[in-house]
Amino acid sequence: MHITTRFIGTERGKMKYLFFLLTEDYIESQVRIMGAMEPLLIKLSSEIGQAGALVRPFKNFESDTLGDVLRKQWPDEVRERLALTPGILIVDKDFNSFDPKKNKWLHISLRELINSSGDVQIFELNNLITRLIDACKEGNLLDIQNPGSKRSSVKDIWDTVELKPGAFGVSIDLKKALEFLTGFIRKQA
Repeated sequence: MHITTRFIGTERGKMKYLFFLLTEDYIESQVRIMGAMEPLLIKLSSEIGQAGALVRPFKNFESDTLGDVLRKQWPDEVRERLALTPGILIVDKDFNSFDPKKNKWLHISLRELINSSGDVQIFELNNLITRLIDACKEGNLLDIQNPGSKRSSVKDIWDTVELKPGAFGVSIDLKKALEFLTGFIRKQA
């Protein structure tokens, strides 16, 4: 896990992916929410191994790091979804050179995991984290947007899951992400 005050300057190095935790100070200050999510975020960062790194903001710098993401050239509907935190943005480029209009990306909204009482649906989050780890290890997670991919096609994905397209990436909610990643892992096998 890489923790930073800003996402600017975050480099991928030899890893395939950077997983950016998109959050805000009001979420981070909720002990109940972060206490429930923390062990699963650690699971993600430790089990993806050399395939990637989870990058998250230092406490009290959440809005700065989210601002770094939102300043990229996103389609309007995607920018709105990115601002609904928490979420995970997955890219395969250094943050500074990442361009959502030219590079592949995947955004998964975790917002629906938290109910109005501040309880996190742990089972669903664990299921998502497990599937992300498997997809990361078993195949090229971001080839899902590549129409030329031999293992999956955009048409297959669109027919299976209602995705919110944006240039070279997709933004999906938690339930759709679970359905999608399950299908993607099966196609890779």
